[in-house]
Amino acid sequence: MKSTKILAASVVALSILAGSGAAMPTAFAAEAAVSQTAQKGTVVSSVAFRTTSSLSTGSRIRYLQKGETFTILDKVNGGYWYKIRDKNGVLGYVSSLAKYVSVSGQSTAPSGNNSKPATANPTADSIIAYGKKYMGTPYVFGGGRKNDKTFDCSGFTSWVFRHHGIALTKGGAQSQYNQDLGKVIPRSQLKKGDLVFFSTPGTVNKTGVKKIGHVGIYMGDNKVLHTYKVGIGVTVSSMASGWWDTHFVAAKRIL
Repeated sequence: MKSTKILAASVVALSILAGSGAAMPTAFAAEAAVSQTAQKGTVVSSVAFRTTSSLSTGSRIRYLQKGETFTILDKVNGGYWYKIRDKNGVLGYVSSLAKYVSVSGQSTAPSGNNSKPATANPTADSIIAYGKKYMGTPYVFGGGRKNDKTFDCSGFTSWVFRHHGIALTKGGAQSQYNQDLGKVIPRSQLKKGDLVFFSTPGTVNKTGVKKIGHVGIYMGDNKVLHTYKVGIGVTVSSMASGWWDTHFVAAKRIL
């Protein structure tokens, strides 16, 4: 008799859960939400799989290899990173740059309270806007490698691009020019967001790549966002005349 009552109660409970008014337990509801919005990603070019959505914090778990697939769970850090689960079930983060990953499936909105979807790839305007937040930040040789309290020229460009998921080397202006990233372009084809390289008093008489001693971010309208001198810090300078005009050496397009 007792077993009959238990069976009947179970049937009633199942009927209630099956009704339109039943709510899924929170954990299962969250799991279902993920499965409905998750995208599938495929690695286009080897990309770092990291513990955090930043190149300046956390650590690299491993490199995801070309052709490897993964599940995208979220867009984070302004949409410049994906939170993912790899084929082994490991959670982590990868750059959302199209040069590294391609995406298929439903759109995953970025987390947070911002209702506007973030762009998957950084733009010149977003690079420049982020860099301008540091206007006046003091110049210190070697600055920008560990934090954003001070910068030198290449530390500044590296910090700004790395914030957007682009691993620009921290090794100096010549290293950023030599890095296998982007392409060299003539001055006549400059666009916003390009890296611009100049000679300095210490390199002006050298030749080739060794002539490069300074780097900045081209803003358009013959202006460069950069840092080069103690007491000035991050600033905007004209390339229309003066030193930054006559001592221009080269440019690279990273975006």
